Amino acid sequence: MLNSQYVEQIMNPSPVAVFGDITVNDTLNLMNNIELDCIVILKTKHHNCYRKIGLITREDIVQFQQERLDLDRIEVETVMRECQSFVWIEDSLDIAKQKMERARVNYLVVIGDSGELIGTISYSSILSRLFNFNLDKN
Repeated sequence: MLNSQYVEQIMNPSPVAVFGDITVNDTLNLMNNIELDCIVILKTKHHNCYRKIGLITREDIVQFQQERLDLDRIEVETVMRECQSFVWIEDSLDIAKQKMERARVNYLVVIGDSGELIGTISYSSILSRLFNFNLDKN
C-alpha cells in the first residue's frame, strides 16, 4: 500500500525554516505562534541549496527545558538534529517510513532534484495515511 503512494502526496509543502543563529526560545515562540511541532534549521547556503540542514522539534525543546538549559542564550544550530537522512519528493511512503525507522526520527526533510528544500514529512502523517487506507478497505 505504501509503495503506491508518494511523499509528495502527504508532505508539508510549506515547511517553516529559520537560520541557525536564532535562539531556541525564539524558535519555540515561533512554533507556538504558527502551531507547528517541527522547524527546519538552515545553515550554510551554496547556490540554491543548503549544505547543513537540521530539524528541531517541540519534543526536543521540552527535553532542553527539563535539562534546565538557558533557551534564551542557546542558538538553535547548536542543539538541532542534523539531518542524516532525507527523502526525495518522488520517493514512496514506504521508503520514507523505512528511513525514519532506521534513523529513529519522526520527521524527515523532503528535497528536490537539485537538493533544494521542498518540504517535511512526519511519521504520524504516514501512519495516518496507512490507517485511513485500512479503514476504507473495511
